[in-house]
Amino acid sequence: MTGAGPAVAIDNTGTPAIGNVIIGNNNVPLFGFQLTPSGGSVDFTGLKLTTTGTATTSDLNTFRVIYDADNSGTFNAGDVEVSSFAQSLGNPINFTITGQTGFSAPRRYFVVANVSGGATVRHAFTGSIAAQAMLPRRSPRAEWRRAIHRPLSPPCMT
Repeated sequence: MTGAGPAVAIDNTGTPAIGNVIIGNNNVPLFGFQLTPSGGSVDFTGLKLTTTGTATTSDLNTFRVIYDADNSGTFNAGDVEVSSFAQSLGNPINFTITGQTGFSAPRRYFVVANVSGGATVRHAFTGSIAAQAMLPRRSPRAEWRRAIHRPLSPPCMT
């Protein structure tokens, strides 16, 4: 998108780190990004997450978008769910975002999901977003693309 008005940069912020996802855990951060507005405030009202990989709906479910309200870089009790309701694994996964309007400072977000106890080991999930896949009401310009690959691993036995 071009023209005057606010712009949004999409950044990976390094969180969550690329790595294995432990089978049987809930609320696992699979994907993270930061939105940095410039030239005015923006409204983050939707997200289109493109997915690839071998993970299926039997592996991953209950996808949600979380605002990292305490800016800790980790998903914890201080964070807030901003997707209007949980989504199933698909390609793409379309989220409606609530409560994220009129901000002009950077904000971090996570996409979290539940990993089934019966998930197939070594199935993988890759998520990515393109700037135009965000659906802001004020039509900001945006740059960057973020992708993260997360293989599924069995729980550690001790």
